[in-house]
Amino acid sequence: MVKPLGRSISLFKNLKGVGPSAILRQKVMPENEVVRLATDNFETLAKKGAEALRSGNVIAVPTDTVYGLAADAQNNSAIASLYKIKSTNLVGIRIPDYPFIQHLAELHQGPIALTSANQSSEPSTLTPEEFQPLWPSLRLIFDGGNLGQSSEHLSRAGSTVIDLSSEGYFRIIRRGSAYSSCKQLLCDKYNLTEVSDV
Repeated sequence: MVKPLGRSISLFKNLKGVGPSAILRQKVMPENEVVRLATDNFETLAKKGAEALRSGNVIAVPTDTVYGLAADAQNNSAIASLYKIKSTNLVGIRIPDYPFIQHLAELHQGPIALTSANQSSEPSTLTPEEFQPLWPSLRLIFDGGNLGQSSEHLSRAGSTVIDLSSEGYFRIIRRGSAYSSCKQLLCDKYNLTEVSDV
């Protein structure tokens, strides 16, 4: 189900007495919308998300941990928009264990920049309403419901971030919600040694 935000209505209400050029600028901004995800519409909506990414838009998506902001990693304008929204620089490789993101990545057929849907230094978000102040900067908001697990603190921890740049070693950059299982996997299955910051 597609639910328009009604953003253009509130924008034009606020434009009383503003010149025609300002109104024209508001009209050409892409309209954003909230789209409710269900398992039976992942494929269709992933196509819509991939089209939005290819068009240089930033979109919001649920992941296996928290909500994220996604952009085409090979589109400089889209990346600039993402940095502007987030007010930070972030580079990494992420492999989300969430069917919708997997469909989106497959259909986009290129790298996707993905970062948490919040301003830097603010808590990670578990529902679309928690990052509603960012909505005006987004083309699509895919609503996957509340992503919280049994522990809200653990859920808001987001992904576990690991530095694998040194052969035979790993360093935990951020513990995240999968810290224990990741550490055990790296040590037991891959025989890597953890190094910590001095």
